[in-house]
Amino acid sequence: PYQQERWQVAYDRRRLASVASVAVFQQHPIGVEVDSVPSFYLTSVFNGMLSARTHHYPSVQQAFAAMQAGQVDAVMAMRGEVDWQLHQAADPQLALAENAYPNLGKQAWEIGMAVHESNRQLAYAVEEAMEAMIRDGRLKA
Repeated sequence: PYQQERWQVAYDRRRLASVASVAVFQQHPIGVEVDSVPSFYLTSVFNGMLSARTHHYPSVQQAFAAMQAGQVDAVMAMRGEVDWQLHQAADPQLALAENAYPNLGKQAWEIGMAVHESNRQLAYAVEEAMEAMIRDGRLKA
C-alpha cells in the first residue's frame, strides 16, 4: 500500500478544548459532507444522539470553511482531506482529534493503485513517477 487513509476529526481549539470522544458533538456542532460515511455515522450512532448537531455541506472544503467562520466547531472527513484543509488554513488553533469512532466499522484502510495489464506503457510511466517521488522524498516508501 502507498497510503493509509482513515476517518478524522479536525476541531477549533478556540471553541473546543479537546475531542476525547464523539460524545462532545451532543453539545458542539460538527460539519460533514452530504452523503458521506461521517454523515451517516454521526446521524445514526448512539441512536441518533449526535444528529441534531451534525451540519451537512456540499463538500469537505465548505464544511471546513464553516468551521473557520464559527458555524461549526469541528469537521469529520477522510484524513487526507482534513490534512489538506489544515495545511491551507495555516491556523495553529485548528487541530486533529485523537479519538476512535465507536460502531463505525472499518476506521482505517490502505490505498494502492493498479493499472490494467493491457496498458503497460501507462504502468511503466506510473512506476517511473513513483520511484522518482520515493527517491526525492515526496513519497515515503
